[in-house]
Amino acid sequence: MYKISEDDKQLYDDGILSLEGLVSAYQAKDPRLAEYACKLVELDPYPVQTGQVSRTSCMIAGHKRQGMSTVFKALRDMYDQKEEGLLTGNDKQFSYTDSNQNQFWLIDGTEYTSGYGIPKVNELQLAQVLCVVVACNGPKKSSQTRTLIQRAQEANVSKIIVFINKIDEVAEEDRAVEIQSVKDDVSAMLEEYDFYSGNEIFAVGSAWDAINEKDTEIGLQSIQKLNEMLNNAVSPTSLTEHRALKGYTTFRQKYHMDAVDQTVLADIEPRYAEENPRYTHTHLRKQKAELFTQRYNHLVQTQESHIPERMKVGEFMLMLYDDDSSYASEQLLEMVRKIPLKWGPWQAFKYILKRGIMDQRWTLFAMAYNRWDQCDDFVYSERLFGGQVLRRKLDKKYLPNDVSKLRWSKPYGWNRRGNQLRYFGLKSIEITKETRKF
Repeated sequence: MYKISEDDKQLYDDGILSLEGLVSAYQAKDPRLAEYACKLVELDPYPVQTGQVSRTSCMIAGHKRQGMSTVFKALRDMYDQKEEGLLTGNDKQFSYTDSNQNQFWLIDGTEYTSGYGIPKVNELQLAQVLCVVVACNGPKKSSQTRTLIQRAQEANVSKIIVFINKIDEVAEEDRAVEIQSVKDDVSAMLEEYDFYSGNEIFAVGSAWDAINEKDTEIGLQSIQKLNEMLNNAVSPTSLTEHRALKGYTTFRQKYHMDAVDQTVLADIEPRYAEENPRYTHTHLRKQKAELFTQRYNHLVQTQESHIPERMKVGEFMLMLYDDDSSYASEQLLEMVRKIPLKWGPWQAFKYILKRGIMDQRWTLFAMAYNRWDQCDDFVYSERLFGGQVLRRKLDKKYLPNDVSKLRWSKPYGWNRRGNQLRYFGLKSIEITKETRKF
């Protein structure tokens, strides 16, 4: 079994660990062709889309107790409600890209806090910072607010937007006076460090009301106003972005769960609906095969660019099968021995195992049969009482990898960000328990 190492980064960067690289290696009769194919399937990179975006970036900063993360969640929830555009990220940062390639990138500053909870804004190249203070006591922790503004100046931040949060905790009759007091205090600090302090940099509201979907002036409407301010405060930066396309993962995870859902399968009519009452499981297998075919064809029609290259390696192996040269036979034999049996290569493996008998290619058949006989791993289902089937979420080792985040120095290591590969051993196979016999 070939494993990925730090030395393979150069192969990947040079395009050798790709379908196009495999074709070039085949044409040049490269003796390492089988190794490249095995490593491509093991690495299993997401397809990458490269394009120009106009990015407006911002980090939320302030004292931890002033609601930074709540403001972040309120803004993310607002973008999550949009029907168009692409939202990516997690609970620490996210980016939203619209159809015109305008991108808004927001970071929750608690990820970069130190000392008294003030983010180190100079660690990031940001044009603006969103400073969160609270209405009930203003910038009472003025030393921290002042430190934040000082760091923003040192990092060449051009604009600071201020959100006065938790206005819902102030009595309505006292709000105007309290808000003006906070504005005066913050404006004095901003002017001390040569930042603009006009009234238009201030927004007032309650992030808590917003995440609880209160469509009021201090709730959702305040977050919408704040978002407009953040998107228009500074000029966007044009940059080239490399984005992993993950439509295949969405398709694969959904099919994995729906394939054991009887309410889904009830509407699926197999292409070859011949039934034998003695073997009812064959009808179920045909339903699942038809469900997969329908879903995969839809993916090809709507998101062809999202299909990982290892799904096409099977076709490449079948091309080698049809080539009767000694070079093609040797390389295919090595692939059958060592290639990870994920979807893609698995389809070719099945064909070779069946067709090898008919074509009397006994060495190839024997190698495939021996490999099959050793396989004991599968994507399993857990049966509960009453005939109900509960399937666990598909393990990441069956899904593509975001190679841009891979730690090449330790590709099979582990860290909390999940930037490593899941090893797919010789005994692993990407088929479900109920379809193991084919």
